[in-house]
Amino acid sequence: MSKLEKLIKKLCPNGVEYKELNTLVDYIQPTKYIVKSTKYNDEYDIPVLTPGQTFILGYTNEKEGIYNAYYLMILQQLLGGLISSLK
Repeated sequence: MSKLEKLIKKLCPNGVEYKELNTLVDYIQPTKYIVKSTKYNDEYDIPVLTPGQTFILGYTNEKEGIYNAYYLMILQQLLGGLISSLK
């Protein structure tokens, strides 16, 4: 039994409802949200995110190519994109 299965058995004795990810979140292809310049500056306000080890590449002052969301989930390799605001 996996660690996850043990936790479910312990914390959810009646089981859990499994849902497909696409029923919980909206997928958005990230291509149109790529900033033009890689000249980042910590003085700027808008973080440039990546699913890599650093997560925040830097900060930009660009106004175009910016996705504005309160919730943001970035998935690497699995979907190759970003998933925006939770439903």
